[in-house]
Formats: sequence, structure tokens, C-alpha cells
Amino acid sequence: MTIQTLESPSITEHDIEAVLLDNDPESLELLKQFYDGLLVAAFPDPKIRDKYESMVLSLNQNHGDIKNFPEGDHRYNVLLLRQGEHMIGGFAYDYLSGKSRLSERRHDIVFAEYSVVDKEHRQRGYSLLGIRYREEHAQALAQRNGRKLEAVLSEIEDPEKMTKEEIAKEIMDPYARREWAQHLGYRALDFDYVQPILLGRRETSRNLTLVIKPLVEQWTEEQRIPSADVAGMLDVRVQRDKRYPHRSSTFRQMRSDIMSRSYIQLKDLI
Repeated sequence: MTIQTLESPSITEHDIEAVLLDNDPESLELLKQFYDGLLVAAFPDPKIRDKYESMVLSLNQNHGDIKNFPEGDHRYNVLLLRQGEHMIGGFAYDYLSGKSRLSERRHDIVFAEYSVVDKEHRQRGYSLLGIRYREEHAQALAQRNGRKLEAVLSEIEDPEKMTKEEIAKEIMDPYARREWAQHLGYRALDFDYVQPILLGRRETSRNLTLVIKPLVEQWTEEQRIPSADVAGMLDVRVQRDKRYPHRSSTFRQMRSDIMSRSYIQLKDLI
């Protein structure tokens, strides 16, 4: 288990530990605490929440317990913020580095799965601390390969696609979540996103928008990304799942729609 103490001017408390989990018994016990506590509270619907066993499986995959795709260097990460024995927050994310046949080049990205902070500790800088560490850690993994991180991607609920009943059931207001994502530098990718069926997910959601925080200067300046690169990043994302979700007809159709254009525009979320 890797433990590193971080400091941040936005946090007044001291002794904050950033704990990067492995697949050793102590790590798995902390993962169980995070899952049963913070993650279940933030995502109470088991149909859209990864199973605990699937998260363990992904941590094992980092050590080759499950054969990785030869074209990829994929690492699943769970970062916990603790103060003493108290768990403040947790961040699950994939560092994905792989070559796509669609773009004919290698992509290095982060896919942010979960960002959860204990209710009593919100609006005190802990989310920004975890997000900062996540990007620094992923950038270090990319540099280990002699490369740079291209983007951070994530899925967020789109309130424009949701019913009033669905919005009322959300723990966090999806309008506020969208505003927060924009504040962090995320933009929407302008195409009809279909969530792939990944390992551990019982079903997909059509209420989601795929958002991206571009780290390539040209993408930011032009507010657009070549379609082959968007399709390539999505291709790299699904490489680590042994069930090949990119074989599904819906995923193939989405990929075809992307490739039918020259560029995918970046749109403001609000």
C-alpha cells in the first residue's frame, strides 16, 4: 500500500493522508470501508454502482492476475483521503495508455470513475485535493512511459435527459454537479454518448454525458478534437474489459457516428 501525505493551501486541517490502494489485505479492508460507507451512500442504486468484487478484480489486474491486453498499459487506482482513522473521501480512476486502430496512435488518458467526499467534509477543499493528486499521479504514470497525459474523461448525469423524478432521487443536484464540472475545466463532447457495458455494471444509463478536460493545448485553443482521437480514446477505455463491450451494436454505432465527422466540438456545460 502506498501512503503519501499531501499539503494544500485550501485545507486548514493537518495530517491529511492520500492512500493509494493496492491488492494487499490492508488495502482491501480500506476499500471495503470506502465501499460500504461513502460509495454506497453516494450511489445507493446498485444497478449503476460497480460491485465491490469488480473493484477488487480491477486492483488485481494491476498485478497481472488477469491478462491485460498487450497493446495497453492500464492501471486501476483507488485513492483515499484520511485524517487519522477517519475516511474523508475516495477517488477511483483508470490510467489508460494504449494504441487504437481507429486513430492509429497511442493515447494516454484518465477515466474518472468516482469522486466522493464525506458529507461532513464537503466544500472544504478535499475534492480539489483528491482531483489534484489524481492528475499528478496519472501524469507520473504517463511520464514513466515517456509520454504526457492527453485528457481526463468522466461521465456525469445530464439533467436535460432526466425526468423530474430521476432528478429528485439524486444525492447531488445534477445541475450543481454540471456547474462544478465546468468549474474544474470539463467540457461536453458534442455527440450522442452511449455508456458501454463494462465489467461489474449491471446495466447502462442513457442519462449521461461524456465530459472531457483536455490537456492538449491545441484541443483547448480550438475547442474541438479530431474525431479519430475521440474514437481512439473511447477504444482505449474499453480495452481493459475482457468482455469487449466495443462489440455491442450500440457502441459500434456510436463509434461510427463519431468517425463520420472530422471533428467533435467541445461545448460548455452551462
